[in-house]
Amino acid sequence: MPPSPRAFYRLLRIHQLTYAYLGETLKPVNMTPHQYAVLSLVKRFAPTTSAELARRLRISAQSAGESLNALLAKGLIQRSASPENKRIVVLTPTSAGKKLLLRLDRLAADAERRYFSCISTEDLESLIKTIQRIRVEKGDSP
Repeated sequence: MPPSPRAFYRLLRIHQLTYAYLGETLKPVNMTPHQYAVLSLVKRFAPTTSAELARRLRISAQSAGESLNALLAKGLIQRSASPENKRIVVLTPTSAGKKLLLRLDRLAADAERRYFSCISTEDLESLIKTIQRIRVEKGDSP
């Protein structure tokens, strides 16, 4: 009898499924889940740098740059010189970016409700707590 799938595989598969589901949800507004995550972080940590975003997302500077360039082209974020050090370029959301983010948050919340309707509220809360406990233990910022 073959061994059962490992926890890593199961988590990876859930990631793939939820990413695809969120991707379908965001498609009508021409956003990807990755762009949504980057826009959310730009707003949360503004003003921030592309290097800081790459560290927070644990991706390469090149990958962060691709998402940032897409958001810049859509007019959702802007670059400017840091007030403290003019050689540093910081990123902030535009008013259009903030407005779209409110819509994206509503779409994502509705998608989560639909996606996780197969489990009880208590099970979902337990899942969220378990994921958060693992993130904190492994040094990931909340």
